[in-house]
Amino acid sequence: MVILIDDQIIPGQPQPVYPTAPPPTYTAVSQPPVPQTTFLVRDTGQPMPENNMIFACVVIWLCPSSCICGLVAFICSTRVKSLYDSGDYQGAESASKQAKIWSIVGLVLGILNIVIGGVGTVILIVTAAAAVGASAGLVEGLTDELTENLNEYSWWG
Repeated sequence: MVILIDDQIIPGQPQPVYPTAPPPTYTAVSQPPVPQTTFLVRDTGQPMPENNMIFACVVIWLCPSSCICGLVAFICSTRVKSLYDSGDYQGAESASKQAKIWSIVGLVLGILNIVIGGVGTVILIVTAAAAVGASAGLVEGLTDELTENLNEYSWWG
């Protein structure tokens, strides 16, 4: 028992004993060895051809009427890297050219679709306006003729 007077321990009294934890022990943990990765790089001496993937994606998203051409171009563009990595530089070059050709065809078809659709829409609007104008003139002519006939055969005036 400890006697405290004004927060001070009285001399001669037994001091409290607190249990202490044993010091921590550390053991070495061995890490498994990191496997070494070996990359085989084939040097063809030529740079990888452009895959034209961005051009194919633009055709897919901006020209939905010709997205089949864009999809074919996208597939060809994905083959470029795998053919180049396998050492088939000629095949990679051919796939790159095919991707570019299909993208151009898709873009031209998309632009033609927009132009033809725009011209067709203008023709439709002009034709509809002419039909409405002609029918308005026809209705006006019929109204004038009906008014004359009513006035001619009118019994009240």
